[in-house]
Amino acid sequence: MIRFVLILSVAIFSGLSAQQPAALEREQPTPIVRILPQYPVTGLGREGEVELEFVINEVGRAVDIKVVSAVPEGVFEQAAMDALSLWLYRPIELAGKPIAVSGVRERFRFLPPSA
Repeated sequence: MIRFVLILSVAIFSGLSAQQPAALEREQPTPIVRILPQYPVTGLGREGEVELEFVINEVGRAVDIKVVSAVPEGVFEQAAMDALSLWLYRPIELAGKPIAVSGVRERFRFLPPSA
């Protein structure tokens, strides 16, 4: 019985590992136009960081932008979203046709402007 369980386990996990290389070969989105965010007046000399998650549509634009995290909250999110909405990515292709890619993340760091 133990031998059967071991053989079954090996068969199952072999199938899973055989599928992973295709997943690892997935093309990563590459930005070709990046616009830096404007430091907001409400930042009051503070540092901050915003992480955004979004979809890259078939023409390479960031859409459905959502805030994943922001420190401090309520200060830099809009500036990061405004900048990201102007970025352009090289579209990902599947079978030679551009496709939308979801779950893409970018992180923006804000430093106070030098006086």
